[in-house]
Amino acid sequence: DRSVKIAEVSSVAHPQFKTVCWSSLPAGLLRRGIVQDVSLLVQHLKATCGKCSPFPLSEGPVVASIPETRSFIRVLDLPILSDEETDEAVTWAIRKDLPFDLDHVYIGWQPIVSSTSANVRQVLVGAAQRAVINPLLEALDGAGFMVVALELESQAMVRSLLPLDSGSLEGIVILDLGANTTKIIYFDRGTMRITVDVPTGGDRLTAELARVFSLTPEIAAERKSVIGVIAREGEDGAIASTLRNAVLTLAQQVRSTIENSLPQLPSGGSVRGILLSGGGANLPGIRDIFGEVFSGIPVQIGNPLTNLTVESS
Repeated sequence: DRSVKIAEVSSVAHPQFKTVCWSSLPAGLLRRGIVQDVSLLVQHLKATCGKCSPFPLSEGPVVASIPETRSFIRVLDLPILSDEETDEAVTWAIRKDLPFDLDHVYIGWQPIVSSTSANVRQVLVGAAQRAVINPLLEALDGAGFMVVALELESQAMVRSLLPLDSGSLEGIVILDLGANTTKIIYFDRGTMRITVDVPTGGDRLTAELARVFSLTPEIAAERKSVIGVIAREGEDGAIASTLRNAVLTLAQQVRSTIENSLPQLPSGGSVRGILLSGGGANLPGIRDIFGEVFSGIPVQIGNPLTNLTVESS
């Protein structure tokens, strides 16, 4: 809801990262993922296309990411059916769990590697509200983008952070440390199995620093990004200690959420590795805090260029 980010990848056998474009959005232009002013968003999208580095943006097909605030994702076990029959089965199966009116959503599904019986077809189902999709597509079209696919943010993160041959990976948790929320993505044997949000993010850490040390939000954010949770002397040490306590609380909330969520999966699950992503992953020392809370589990900072090479200028 706060910025536009565009990344161009060349479509060759070995994908190359070519350029990136970024600009901030005015407050309130998107509210919980819903575009409030299509024409204004079109203006900002066009302006963002002129802020690319190191190369200008090329024309070509676009895959756009859907905000997950008003979306739904679930793995379903279904009988072996044709694609047409699966369409109908998916619609009926998610009725009881879908938190939205079925008439007001778009639904998509894809088959995944089965982790249960050979007689069962597992499908990954995604649903997003039309109130999110329709104005977003209108704005993208108005800005001249040729949209060929939409995907949920969690799908984009998995595709960026995990290697292409990740089908055999088990029990990987991706933590997207955002400004307002921390998104938990559980990936196991070829697909996302569950996603859930913890309603705490980097803004909460900034607000805590501002409150304790009587700082403006701008200065608190700057001190947070420079000092982090690494032990220091003097006032910097006090700031680091305050941040450490706040991050420790967040990490414990994440662990509790994961422990409560995994038993909901048909075959259960366990955590074997953690990847940190998002702006909060840049906080100095944050990896060590999550390593303490998830003792014995490897914690790494995710690399969004895992599957890409970088085109030289």
